[in-house]
Amino acid sequence: MPGRITRIVVTQLDPDADHPDPWRVEWINGRDELRQHHDSEAAAQRHVRGLLRELASGVTRDQALTVVRRE
Repeated sequence: MPGRITRIVVTQLDPDADHPDPWRVEWINGRDELRQHHDSEAAAQRHVRGLLRELASGVTRDQALTVVRRE
């Protein structure tokens, strides 16, 4: 059964003393807009891999996924 994920945005955030490598993952699941923070890039990547398995029918990885890195 296809999932309902249509959009995933992964953003690398500015570090601070408590979170040296913070990331935010935002996604749209049906009508719900959801967000979760992660303390490492590896954790964010694991989350995104799971979300990509739940893409809505007809939505490709390239259409759904945006990664925003700090400069």
